Amino acid sequence: MQPVLHERAVYIAPPFAGPSAVVAYDPHPTQKIFAWFGIELMADLAAALLGAVIAASLSPTLGYWRRVLILAAIGLLATIDIDAGYWNWYGYPTSYLAAQFVDHMGGWFVTGLVLARVSRPS
Repeated sequence: MQPVLHERAVYIAPPFAGPSAVVAYDPHPTQKIFAWFGIELMADLAAALLGAVIAASLSPTLGYWRRVLILAAIGLLATIDIDAGYWNWYGYPTSYLAAQFVDHMGGWFVTGLVLARVSRPS
């Protein structure tokens, strides 16, 4: 059964009619904080491994700084792909988007400094 137009309006109107929020509420979390840290560590290690694979597969003709900037672009890609959507669709503040940009770009730039050095071409 298809909802009628005025029923659809109930779901569409609130974001435009006043305050809105996106909340993830879990009154009884099943994981402990150490499990969250473990999952975050594994995710970060997986991202670093992928970055190392990318660094190792870059052309030997590229200079050091070009390899660093290519790896730093991973942070730019992550910010544009994920956080720009949060800013656009969920109304995250622009300061959040700017902070994520600095965090991702800066983190992958530092990672690029290291990976471009240890994976230098023969």
